[in-house]
Amino acid sequence: MRNFRLAYPDNFRWIRQRFRDCKKPLVRPLISCPVAQALNLIGDSWNVLILREAFYGSTRFDQFLARLGIASNVLTRRLRALVGSGLLESAVSTATTRRLTERGRDLRPVLLTLLQWGKRHGRMASADSH
Repeated sequence: MRNFRLAYPDNFRWIRQRFRDCKKPLVRPLISCPVAQALNLIGDSWNVLILREAFYGSTRFDQFLARLGIASNVLTRRLRALVGSGLLESAVSTATTRRLTERGRDLRPVLLTLLQWGKRHGRMASADSH
């Protein structure tokens, strides 16, 4: 084994490089694509569910927490990311509330379409898997 390593000192360098590349999000190279840009702003599935709850009227941290069943540290990170991307805004009075910005409200037709698609295909997909 020692001779093998001396003869090929960088024998696993290409593997390490590939793993390093795998950690990068797939949407980064496609940033010129409008779909990739939208996904980059929205983020992951928790963010979509947080936006859904904001459309349903949730504004306070404890409301999001109770309705989603998400860990508080994850919710904190996701809310900060949504505020940072301009989809939610924070207002501090007696308690911090979050409201949809105009940019966030523009996602309403997208979420309604996802809702309809989920109703139509979600049941079929779960029935097919059984």
